[in-house]
Amino acid sequence: MPKIGAATLVGLIVSLGSILLGMGTKGLAVFVKFVLPALLVDLAGALFPAFVTSMLACVLVGAGAAALRVLADTGLGSLAIPSVVRRLRKNGLIDQGTGMP
Repeated sequence: MPKIGAATLVGLIVSLGSILLGMGTKGLAVFVKFVLPALLVDLAGALFPAFVTSMLACVLVGAGAAALRVLADTGLGSLAIPSVVRRLRKNGLIDQGTGMP
């Protein structure tokens, strides 16, 4: 029987450790990047406790966790785009993007 919450606890410890060691320069994104996949693993363990005995199930949960990490990282990274574009426009480094010559 998997210990529910163990993966999430490890995700929290890893995210806090990376921030404390200076590797987590992205702030809150570091928590999301490590904790969301861990939550998926814990959810799989809660819903299907025997998944750890199946190689295929472990591969599927691992692939899902990796995909969730990539999507979270990409989504959170894209949230910074509007503020970067506003600063570039404010400083005259890019045009206003109106499409008008």
